[in-house]
Amino acid sequence: MKKATLLLPFFLSFLLAPLLLSGCGSMLVPSDEEKLMQDAYSLQRVSVLQHAINDPIVGYKAGLTSEKGQEAFNVGEPLVGALFRSGFSRNRGAYILGNYHDLRLEVELGYILKRPITQPVEADQLSHYIKAIVPIVELPNLRFARKDEMTAATLITSNVGSNHFIMGNTMAYEPDTVNQLTTSLSKNGTIIMHGKATDAMGDQQEALVWMINKLLAIGYPLNQDNLLITGALGTMLPAEKGQYEARFRTDAMEEHETYIIAFSIR
Repeated sequence: MKKATLLLPFFLSFLLAPLLLSGCGSMLVPSDEEKLMQDAYSLQRVSVLQHAINDPIVGYKAGLTSEKGQEAFNVGEPLVGALFRSGFSRNRGAYILGNYHDLRLEVELGYILKRPITQPVEADQLSHYIKAIVPIVELPNLRFARKDEMTAATLITSNVGSNHFIMGNTMAYEPDTVNQLTTSLSKNGTIIMHGKATDAMGDQQEALVWMINKLLAIGYPLNQDNLLITGALGTMLPAEKGQYEARFRTDAMEEHETYIIAFSIR
């Protein structure tokens, strides 16, 4: 997927970085973390909406939804970014590793909206807005030349690595049982990662409410049939060549009821 229009704010963040660190920048104040994040999201939104002219927004993603991830980047909440139509993939897809700068793998849950959302929501209102749950494998592409260039602000301005996302078959939205879902990811027949629904902010409904309200605060539209991905279940892994299979189930499901997403990295 082409992301040329997203690169401008990404590079602007690096041009501004020396001023921020030296204390000479009047645009951003490094001691004010909230202002720094607001300005990063302003840059992200401009580039996302510009990109969306030719590649429509079909949903949004959350990143750094675990406490460990937030601590690593010294932030107090997760990050959000946009998903584009060109990133949509179906089961059994194949991806060429050499086509990406730093391809990663995440197993996640997504939610499809049955109507637009224009006002902040609370957990007891989610059933009014959520049509279905979908198993997701996301393939973020991190575009950083060096590891020390990757900060919370540059993640935001680079649209949180938005790239491909693979959707499985839909399942009913059942708020009382969604936190019971568990996941696994195998490569060439060997399980390499386990995850559970509560890995995202400790509770899927809490993650979804936070994400919806954050997106509205930034100024993004939330439309019917948009997909909302609430964050990694388990660990984000570097992509390697192989045949992968992600499995999603609850203890109450029979084995044949397991939801499966299969894909390959070549």
